[in-house]
Amino acid sequence: MGKKAAARYRDEGLPLTDAVVDTVKLAMLGPEQVKRVCEFANTTAYLSEFEKGGSVRNITFTGGPADAGKALRDLNDGSNPAINHVGSFDYAPPSGSYKTASAGGMSKLAEAFGVGGEGMEKSAEASRTNHSLHANPVEDLYDLKLALESTRDSTMSKLATSGVLYEDVRSDMCAAVTQEVLGGASIGDVARACASFVGDPSLHKLAMVEIGKHLRDGGYMKPEELGQSLRKVASAGVIPNPQHPVVERFVAFTKVAAGHRTLEITMQVMDEQIKQTAEMMKELL
Repeated sequence: MGKKAAARYRDEGLPLTDAVVDTVKLAMLGPEQVKRVCEFANTTAYLSEFEKGGSVRNITFTGGPADAGKALRDLNDGSNPAINHVGSFDYAPPSGSYKTASAGGMSKLAEAFGVGGEGMEKSAEASRTNHSLHANPVEDLYDLKLALESTRDSTMSKLATSGVLYEDVRSDMCAAVTQEVLGGASIGDVARACASFVGDPSLHKLAMVEIGKHLRDGGYMKPEELGQSLRKVASAGVIPNPQHPVVERFVAFTKVAAGHRTLEITMQVMDEQIKQTAEMMKELL
């Protein structure tokens, strides 16, 4: 039924929730069974979009994924509800999660997947530690994928905000350095003074690169002048002033740059894990 609902979404353009409702409304399923249909519809629709996506892996559903809560409300709407509220002896639904289903419930799931009921019951305990023995590992992977995508979306929002802040502090730092350079200071002096206030050499290098680009692109210095100014350093022994505008703006830049870099790395990790999870789902179906 989940695959049929996904096909209606694909072929008829029905929102996934509506496709599920239309598919199961005459089947007299229990609430937990409707939830399972929603999960399979989402999984099948996702894999179908994944196949068509090529190198694009940011997949969204028109109308959103199948929502079990909305589907159940729609099925119960009216004088003849389509939900079969079966008794406890007819069907043993999971308490909180299908992974903790009773032996009877596990047998039904095993039968649905072509696995012997007895073997499935014996492996119930082992499935808690062996992902491949779950009644349906695709559902676990789909839940993981949704969690990863949620984290990715949150990270993307933070990265956008961080990008704006990065540009602000970069601009402030470069403006302060430009004022000092035009006043006679060398880039070498600036580099040495700032080096005392950052523990990560890569952040110090990034700041100097940004300053050099600003001075060059702004027409303040020619490339050869940049090199000469960088090599020009005043005599040692001068203690940098932490309250100096250049130092204060440099420290602010390195803090924001460090956070921005962390968010960029997180985005890369999320994209790779989402891709790997989708590939695993594809292999299991």
